[in-house]
Amino acid sequence: MNKLDDAIDMLRVMGEQLIPYNYPLNDPAFEDYIGCFKTTLTEVDGYTVRVHFNKMNYGSHFVETCQMSGENVPFLPFPVVAKIGQKFLGSSYLSLIEQAIRGKMYWCWAVCIDKTGRPIPWLHPMKTRSRQYNGFEFQFVKPGEVDFH
Repeated sequence: MNKLDDAIDMLRVMGEQLIPYNYPLNDPAFEDYIGCFKTTLTEVDGYTVRVHFNKMNYGSHFVETCQMSGENVPFLPFPVVAKIGQKFLGSSYLSLIEQAIRGKMYWCWAVCIDKTGRPIPWLHPMKTRSRQYNGFEFQFVKPGEVDFH
């Protein structure tokens, strides 16, 4: 178990190292083999959370994603989900998709960044709805809009 800041540091270092092995530079099926290097457990506000970080190189820009789920609970409170997303990816141009799989909720925050690491507007068109939580604005991605590759 790691503190959230330690988990972020570790996963970001691994994320940078694994870029050449991620889609679109590599076969998406390969990511199943290296997923264990992109995932950790951490405790956030009393919840044990499984966090997965990925960084993909699209040539002109990168896409970073932070996926999460409760380890021992089927659902996490949104303040925990928002806190993790913002700590990993910042608070500019974030998009969120949530999905229930076999009775468990999963969240995935994503951000498009330029080659200098600055968040930029999305270069991958999606149907979204603007949402706000405690002054934090983000785009909620409509179901069926995301191709995870």
